[in-house]
Amino acid sequence: MTPVKGIDPRITTPEMQTAHRYMNRLGGLASMILGIMWALANVKVTPFVAEVAGICCFAYIMYIGRDYRRQYNEIAKAFTGLNWMRLVLSAWPMLVVIVIVSGLLSKGLSWQQIGEYKEHLLALAAFPLYPWLKQWWEGQ
Repeated sequence: MTPVKGIDPRITTPEMQTAHRYMNRLGGLASMILGIMWALANVKVTPFVAEVAGICCFAYIMYIGRDYRRQYNEIAKAFTGLNWMRLVLSAWPMLVVIVIVSGLLSKGLSWQQIGEYKEHLLALAAFPLYPWLKQWWEGQ
């Protein structure tokens, strides 16, 4: 059996595929959020707009995670130890978003500070896209 391109050959069950698909979607969503934060770093955003955006993101996360939540018991059995850590860290951009948003909500971080480091924020947003960009560039 030939492994499918982009799928880790250690993924042997449908539950594992569901978990990886969910984490990949979380990572993609987080990259988009980081890109939007970069774009909005110098724009005044009202609390209402930020709350609406947060609610929309939360609703989308709940929507894409429904299969993951249904199969969680099987997923927890399929992934153990370092494989579980590897799975969760595949969505590292979402962890970055959570840290940034938590900092903004706790007033430990300001939009001005994000504006000062927006080049770094854009780099974080673009990093998960690197394999796709590399493949596109080599195809030129």
